[in-house]
Amino acid sequence: MAMDLARYFERIGFRGTPAASLEVLQELHALHPEAIPFENLSPFLGEAVKLDVASLEEKLVRGARGGWMQNQADQPEAYEVCDPCILSRCYRGG
Repeated sequence: MAMDLARYFERIGFRGTPAASLEVLQELHALHPEAIPFENLSPFLGEAVKLDVASLEEKLVRGARGGWMQNQADQPEAYEVCDPCILSRCYRGG
């Protein structure tokens, strides 16, 4: 399942044109942490921490919640517009 990029862009406030460019990548990386903060409430709420794309989209995009660093790093679909430079994978060496 691919992430609903239109909803993701709406959630973070991206109003530009998706393109495989450094400028778009920089804008996405600036907007994402402003709109989707670090949050670790799931264990305290008794929720399982799921890392599949559908669960991440439900929590971070549709549910308007934040996520753990791992939640946010494991959604490379959000950066497909900038492929092949997926920074969340580059930093992990994956």
